[in-house]
Amino acid sequence: MQNSPGWRVQDWLDFRYSYRQGRSLPNTLTKPHQKERSIVTSETSQCKHSRPLNHGESLIWAGQQLSGDKPIYNMALAINVGNVDQRLFQSAFARLCEQFSTFRMHVHLESGLPKMCEMHNPPLPDLTIVDLSANQDPDTAATEWLRERVLQPINPEYATYDSALLHLGGARYLWY
Repeated sequence: MQNSPGWRVQDWLDFRYSYRQGRSLPNTLTKPHQKERSIVTSETSQCKHSRPLNHGESLIWAGQQLSGDKPIYNMALAINVGNVDQRLFQSAFARLCEQFSTFRMHVHLESGLPKMCEMHNPPLPDLTIVDLSANQDPDTAATEWLRERVLQPINPEYATYDSALLHLGGARYLWY
């Protein structure tokens, strides 16, 4: 496993030490070989509840910030859910997001430190519907779609999850 180009172990340790000491983080991170880029910020977001990231969450957050657009912590799971009514599934997913705060969480900076925040008025959950039934080989198309999707970074300012319903034809659906 290679380290990110331009970052040394000492840079990472300094970053972790500053965070643990409660020091404000800069509004940008700069790798020597890259132009300055913004860290996810949401000072104006309306939080119902806000708390500091725990140790594991802070390491994941910092690691992703240091990795840029390369999603190093995305995990994917696809479940064969059989035959479903798409509209009913979307409604059930919206209800799930409404009932469980985990689906309403996002990360924002507060006084320069990352915080986990439960959104007060969260946007409607984004459940993408993907119809792969017209493909000659929908299973291969689904595998390719899943591989591409898991490589897209998740914006923690908006949500900490990604979800989609893939239609493979007939009574075959995958929930990602």
